[in-house]
Amino acid sequence: MIAAALIISAIVWDIWAVKTVKQSKTNERANSSPTPWYKQTMQVGNKAFMVYLLIITGFWVVYLQIFITLPVFIRDFVDTSDLVRLLHSVSPWLHDTLTAINIDTLANEIARLSKELTNLDLANLDLHHSAASIKEISTTLASLDIRVPNDELINAFSLLAQSGDQLPQASSDFANQWASHYRQMNPATILSIDFLMIILFQVLISRFIQRFKALPTLIAGTGILSIAMLVGGLANGIIFGGLMIATSVIIFAVGEMTASPKSQEYVASFAPPDKAAMFMGYYFVSMALGNLFGGLLSGWLYQSFAIDLANPMMMWTVIALLGFATCTALVIFNRTLVSDIEQQQAFQLEQATNTNE
Repeated sequence: MIAAALIISAIVWDIWAVKTVKQSKTNERANSSPTPWYKQTMQVGNKAFMVYLLIITGFWVVYLQIFITLPVFIRDFVDTSDLVRLLHSVSPWLHDTLTAINIDTLANEIARLSKELTNLDLANLDLHHSAASIKEISTTLASLDIRVPNDELINAFSLLAQSGDQLPQASSDFANQWASHYRQMNPATILSIDFLMIILFQVLISRFIQRFKALPTLIAGTGILSIAMLVGGLANGIIFGGLMIATSVIIFAVGEMTASPKSQEYVASFAPPDKAAMFMGYYFVSMALGNLFGGLLSGWLYQSFAIDLANPMMMWTVIALLGFATCTALVIFNRTLVSDIEQQQAFQLEQATNTNE
């Protein structure tokens, strides 16, 4: 609302400025004084840079999906029990630390769901209501890092509905049993692999990519992010889904470490020397736009493809295609509009030289 008010105010102000600009120019010629700033009309200062901001917004839209969409995708579609078992085989202590389950909270949620479904026989409900009830139970348990097969859920809640006063003890027993057999890796823990990779390898990757020009490196990094999206989409419905998701996060981290620094370096490479700070400041507008459009796109794609069509791979494919389209747009931008920026810089330099002379 504030942004809309500012934009409307600027347009109204600009209309007023257009009406008075002729009089201002007349006064300027008569008095040899410049037109005041508040009477100057709006204009696009650097069209090429605006185009770059719109293009790099695509990069941020793809980048932010690992924080916006991936955690929900892991919760709803990925069985990460293989990661839990692998971690236990490597270090039982790490297993207990990184995959800890709050048994009391889990038991309370099981009891609560059982009370809500006390009068329902899940096995005899019609297909629609049974699916809705199972979905509610599965989603609640998934938020607590537990993924139980549907058949077992139906049997368990049928028994819980008949437990009467023994419901707290029965809920606790199921909580301990499921925490032992159906434990999942928390999505936040999987995403922390990205930060760990940055801590361990950012310096090495930065030293490696510094020998390459900014644009090819930026394109390569964006392409790697897109590949990571596709790899993550493959984790749905496979027995080693956890490892596949972890692999996608590792690939994503490599792309992030490659592209993110170079995206700012590329701005500095064509920014006019006297406006470098302004260009770097406006660069972050693309991050804001990426956050806005990334959230909107994520919600629509997740509902339309992952939920309604039960095809999350199609969702990740669309996101990856957006990343590859951004790579293509960067190539076109470099071949066309960057030359315009360089010509502007040369013209400004010539004007400055003539003024000094």
